[in-house]
Amino acid sequence: MPTVKTIAMGAGAVGAAGIAVITPPILNNNSTEEATKEADQYSLCLKADLQLFKGADARCYNRKEIYDLLDKPLVNQDGANVSVRLTHPSDASITPEDATTCRQYREYMFDGWFAMTSRDMRREGYFKRACGVLTALFEAQKASTQFFSNGSPTDEEVAGLAPTMRMGEVRNLAESISVSRADDYRWEINIGDQTVFLTELANADFDNDGIEEILGYSAGLMAGGSARFYHVGLIEKDNADAPLRFTLMDFDQNQAAGAGG
Repeated sequence: MPTVKTIAMGAGAVGAAGIAVITPPILNNNSTEEATKEADQYSLCLKADLQLFKGADARCYNRKEIYDLLDKPLVNQDGANVSVRLTHPSDASITPEDATTCRQYREYMFDGWFAMTSRDMRREGYFKRACGVLTALFEAQKASTQFFSNGSPTDEEVAGLAPTMRMGEVRNLAESISVSRADDYRWEINIGDQTVFLTELANADFDNDGIEEILGYSAGLMAGGSARFYHVGLIEKDNADAPLRFTLMDFDQNQAAGAGG
């Protein structure tokens, strides 16, 4: 089974299972002046556009700018807005509501609203993933130790990683594997009849161990078919000589209780 990384949902939710939405207030327990200074000094640079949100281009962000993405509409791969219809938890007479941003989804979820149809359950999975990525970016820290040469894996390291990656719901069993750089931050991996793109999104300490990881995602499809998969995870190295790992992030274990914000 592939390793799955679980990260708490914020300063007010230490111990909560999984990533669903951003929960920590921007001020936390600091004064306004201290919080503003911290937000301005923080800098996390996206290597690629964050295509889950409208207008989230590849550039460097301070913490408040990342937090402000809570109010950006979610979009699909074609740039069209995405919404999820949520149903009231106890009163069927109340008309279902549509969430289009992580802030809206967060508020409905914490009030117990839920996705009723299979279509909206799929849409809700998209929101969990997108808002979870936003949480990971917001919670990221500066790493004290880096093991990536020039901030990125080598061709040989990605070639060694490819056979261990999960492809949709199964592990890769193909014998024929080739790896090439699609550009500075994206890798094309051909595995049997599948083509997988592994995209590097940002470098930071995402799991509070002091070591730099790369937040990234893999997206793939079968040749001649319509089945697609999309996984978010951390590209990791424990030391300079360790093999590369792609540790999946868990977005499905949601706990609102105890969350901050």
